[in-house]
Amino acid sequence: MRSLAFWAPLGTLVYYLLDGRTPQNAGFAATIVAFVLCLVFFPTFRHPKKWLEMFISAGKTSATLMIIVSSIGFVIGVVNMTGIGLQFAEAILVVAGSKLFVSLILDMIGCIIMGMGVPTGAAYLIIAIVLGPALERLGLPTIAAHLFVVYFGVLSVVTPPVALAAFAAAPIAGAKPMETGFEAVRLAVAGFIIPFIFVYHQDVLIIVEDFEISGLIWALIAFLFSTWSIATGLSGYDTKKITYLERIIRVLLGITSLVPNLWIASTSILIIVALLWWHRKTMNKFT
Repeated sequence: MRSLAFWAPLGTLVYYLLDGRTPQNAGFAATIVAFVLCLVFFPTFRHPKKWLEMFISAGKTSATLMIIVSSIGFVIGVVNMTGIGLQFAEAILVVAGSKLFVSLILDMIGCIIMGMGVPTGAAYLIIAIVLGPALERLGLPTIAAHLFVVYFGVLSVVTPPVALAAFAAAPIAGAKPMETGFEAVRLAVAGFIIPFIFVYHQDVLIIVEDFEISGLIWALIAFLFSTWSIATGLSGYDTKKITYLERIIRVLLGITSLVPNLWIASTSILIIVALLWWHRKTMNKFT
């Protein structure tokens, strides 16, 4: 029941925003709801001393956030005034040429850079206009190209060195901003995989012209095993701690399981399944 002190303010915030209210009004309403519910569900919060501690803590957190956001604003202003974003996009086209994978990697970097600190809508417009046509000229469907760039544009909010969302969450959690950013990247590893699936396994989009249900099923299977392999490789744990060599092998297998070559991908997935079986077997042996 006490969890309502968290969910009700969040619901209020979403409702006000969907109703067309300003973020300031939505935040104020959510704060009032949170304050009232804390008084109801948490008796210790009813003492004026707790109110004072709350205001002091909120002030410190707000000050930290203002400094971080202001610094990021300077970076964004420099990028916009110098036009370095457009120059970077042109450089990508020159360097990548007709090589799709190289172009995707460079586009990924460009999307993350140009999406830093920019609202989602604005980031999509900037990135889609600048980098979207580059992918389309390489033969990608429009929907695949746009989904690729918008995914990485959004992921820029958790990707250092800016990582606006991670930096905003760090003071609230009492953590270090940069460490929070790197941890956010590790936890969001699936999000970095999905855009490449849009390109190399286009059946997952369903609306492509040559859609096949078998291709969709294969893409989902490949994504499942790839995510598990990369996630356990990066975390270094799978029912028990794994060695650094095995972590590297898992990450590589996770990447190769997504390549469009059926033999390479299927072999990688079979090895991943073998690793899964072996770890479960050895774990049961010692329990």
